[in-house]
Formats: sequence, C-alpha cells, structure tokens
Amino acid sequence: MAGIKALTVKQVTSAWWEGFGYARDYFETHGDLSVPSGHVTENGFRLGQWVLNARQHRRKGWLRPERVAALDGIGMVWNTTDLPWNRFLQELRIYRKEFGHLRVPQAYVSPTGYALGSKINTTRSQPTRAPAAVRAALDELGMIWDTRDLAWQELFTACQEYAQEHGDLNGVTAGWKTKTGYTLGTRLKRYRSKWQQGTIDPAELTSLADLGWKPELGGKAGSWVRFLAAADRYVAQRGSLRTVRKDYVGEEGYPLGRNVMYYRNLKNGTKTKNGKRTALPPDRVRALNERGMSWNPCGRRNRTATSPRTRRA
Repeated sequence: MAGIKALTVKQVTSAWWEGFGYARDYFETHGDLSVPSGHVTENGFRLGQWVLNARQHRRKGWLRPERVAALDGIGMVWNTTDLPWNRFLQELRIYRKEFGHLRVPQAYVSPTGYALGSKINTTRSQPTRAPAAVRAALDELGMIWDTRDLAWQELFTACQEYAQEHGDLNGVTAGWKTKTGYTLGTRLKRYRSKWQQGTIDPAELTSLADLGWKPELGGKAGSWVRFLAAADRYVAQRGSLRTVRKDYVGEEGYPLGRNVMYYRNLKNGTKTKNGKRTALPPDRVRALNERGMSWNPCGRRNRTATSPRTRRA
C-alpha cells in the first residue's frame, strides 16, 4: 500500500513531511532516491518535482538540518551529476546479490530495463570516465577491469560448473553451450589449440588440469571418451546398452544411438565411406561388453559405418 505512511504523516504534521513519506516509500521500493523528475505516485503526488525542490532548497540554504539529515538517511542524491552512477551501482549490487559476481553478459538487461551489460563494458573500457568514488565502489564489489582476466574468469567458472556436474571436462563437445548460452566448447577448443602451439598460460593450464581437463583427448581420442561418458550415463539409468535406440539422444545433446551403431559397425568390420575395412580394437570391445553392448540386435544387417558425430548443443 504505497503512500500509507505518507498519509499517516500528513494527518499529524506538515506538507513537507508528507512528501518525505512518499520519498521513503520510493526508497523502500527502489533502494535509492534517483526519482525521475516527472514521477507521480499512485495517489497523484508529484514526487519527482518534490525531490527537485528539496535539492534546490538545500542548495539555497533553505532546508532545515533535520530535513537534510532525514533525506540523507534514505539515500538522497544531492548532486544530480551523480545520479547515473548511483543507478549503475545500484543495478550492479542487485546483480551481484543474485549471481554472486560482476561478469555481466554484454546483452544483459536488468528486470527494470537497465542495459547493465552494455554499461559495465563501457565503464571497463573507459575507466577514467568514472569518478574515483565510483571506481572504489566497483573495486569493493569485485569489478574485473582487465578484459583478458574477465575472459579467463568466465571460462573457468563455466568449466567448474561443467566439471561439478560431469566429473571432468573431457565430455565437452565443440558445440557445447551452458544454460546461459556461453560457448564453452568453442572456448575450450581455442585453449586446446594454445596447448598444441605451446602458448597456453601455465597457471591456466594447471587450473584446467585440476578440473580434469586433458587437452590430448581432442579429436578421435576425445570422441571415444565422450562416447563412453554418454554410454555410462545411459547404463546408470537403463542398466545396459542393449536397449539403446538408433535415434536416442541424451539429455546433454549427445547422439548416443547413432554412435552405438557406428561402433557396432566397426566391431563387425563393415567398410567405411572411403572403402577401407576397419575394426574396433579389442580393449574397446571389452569396454562395451562390460556395458552390455548388443553387437547384432534383432539379427539386422549392419549399415555402413560413418564417422561418429556430435550434435551441437
């Protein structure tokens, strides 16, 4: 019930304190007094104009000390040039409280319609435009100023979340994206290229290795690891690989059914597209036997083997 406090005050005191009641309501709702100049309350009170008058009266020395103190107590911004920065900091505090960090995506817009992602990136690229007090407040909130450090923190956080859910990072496919749309597969592929070229930062390599990342498992080796991981998830739920349908796709987007057919055909020595006859190594045959693989289900004739594919997440 916005305005109830202001109405109560109005009944026992002056019009100024009535306005203060509305200002306090606004502060309790929005967390600050960055009131738009044209703002009018539901009761028709012109709060925006009242706040402008309060600033003007203080500047002229007309506002009593107890009223100045009362407005200070609810976050009054006296210098209007600070208003945009106050709004920015307020939105950042809300974001940090919800997400625990300030790695705001470029396209992020707050529930209030504030383009926070664009603003924080602009501030990061032009830090000297922010007042010293604002920069200090940003530091306290955990602002990452260096864009390279920011990119690493985003990657590492996404890797941590994936490893916590899947055990390590070796099941990340090239097209893997997090729930927030972060292209983890593409970023890790770049880091694998850095590792191959010997240009990866040693500290970053150690951090990724601690999460179970093995860059040497890219390519064909990585395909087998991802297949086994998907097979194990299926076996944990269904008991064995015997019941995998050819069109089955796991929760993570991995086309397990299609790749079961591929490895089954390899075991049976079917010719591949290039005309060469291949065979599945004995250790891989054993691994699949342990998971209840059916090599010739329903006595159907095996199809020509094609390279294992991984659907984009």
